[in-house]
Amino acid sequence: MCLVACRKEESTTSTSSSSSTEIIKTSTSAKITVLHENGSTQEGVVVLMFDAKVETDKPLPRILKEAVTDSNGLAYFDLAFFESSEGQTFYFAGFTKNSDDSYSLIGKNQPAFTLKKGHVYSSEIVIK
Repeated sequence: MCLVACRKEESTTSTSSSSSTEIIKTSTSAKITVLHENGSTQEGVVVLMFDAKVETDKPLPRILKEAVTDSNGLAYFDLAFFESSEGQTFYFAGFTKNSDDSYSLIGKNQPAFTLKKGHVYSSEIVIK
């Protein structure tokens, strides 16, 4: 006789903006903390998710998701929609949004995750 056990982990995170708070309940997600070089958390930074690394001298890759950091410097991404892309690498970068709806890169690094269903990813972006 052989016994096999399976366990599905589920995480719950909340996101907030100036107008609303959204609860995300998924087994695949990413939490990005945005910090200033001095170590302080940064509120109101736009974090964008891409399927290619951002290069400063080229147009932005296609934006897959967007989140704005909360008062604790956290940006949450529900990645359940992308679970069918298991094995694909996704990149995150910090920006300010300009008045013409364009973006200016302010992050010094770009965390990347190779997606695996059921994982909760966590990383930091340091801004200039």
